[in-house]
Amino acid sequence: MFGYMKEFAEHYTMLLKYTNFTDTDQSISPSYEFTYQHPNDPHLRRLREQYHLNEAAGTGDEVSQIINLMKWVDQRLIHGNEPPPKNAHALSVLEMTEHRDMKVNCYVIATVLTEVYLSLGFPSRRIHCGSYDAYDLDSHVVTAVYSHQLRKWLYMDASWGVYVTDSEGVLMSPEEFRYHTASNVPLMIQSTHKNEEWRDFYKGYMAKNLFWFLCPCDSQFHYEGTNEKKEFCALVPEHYYPLELMTESSYRSSVHVTSVNSAFWRAPGV
Repeated sequence: MFGYMKEFAEHYTMLLKYTNFTDTDQSISPSYEFTYQHPNDPHLRRLREQYHLNEAAGTGDEVSQIINLMKWVDQRLIHGNEPPPKNAHALSVLEMTEHRDMKVNCYVIATVLTEVYLSLGFPSRRIHCGSYDAYDLDSHVVTAVYSHQLRKWLYMDASWGVYVTDSEGVLMSPEEFRYHTASNVPLMIQSTHKNEEWRDFYKGYMAKNLFWFLCPCDSQFHYEGTNEKKEFCALVPEHYYPLELMTESSYRSSVHVTSVNSAFWRAPGV
């Protein structure tokens, strides 16, 4: 199976339903930490000032600023299945797309949005959303940003200008998105420039790609280009280990693998 197949939509959902993470062993401290670069980092400060990101965020509450910044990135970057540029960081990508008509993939867009959030002091992570099938060459990359207002991570996908809410309009985390999909609990795909048919496609597409998650342990500007350690953390269901993590990668020096949901999605500073 390669990529999303509409005929397999029920299969994708059932995979989520019958595979679980765990919250056992709470007394054991994780062997890794998540860090979030301070917005006074020179690169993040330049990003914030050069692109007037305080103005882009607006003067509303925290959640409205988070949504506004996602939409700001969505409006500037065109999603396409293209190899990432050599310098896949926000300053380089935004400058390139200003001067020429080009598309960038979801990894690049999620990287830009993550760095945009960091530049304004919002803890954020680039989240690789993977499927069950080891031979599925398609996956998706989004951004998780922490809301102190809602006390949870929020799912933001600037590739398609998407965030997800429950039936009451409350924004969801990636964890909640997965649970609602697996349990057939109503959820809403929020995107101002997509129709209902596309929203149905997106639900099915992400049902395939919410099986396991991978992210850098350190959220910082140009992570792959400036960090020699390149440590990652993966959240995988019990009794499952992704084939992708069994092979060496030039992008990762090590991967901390856990099935403990609360450890992976712990709040910044915990």
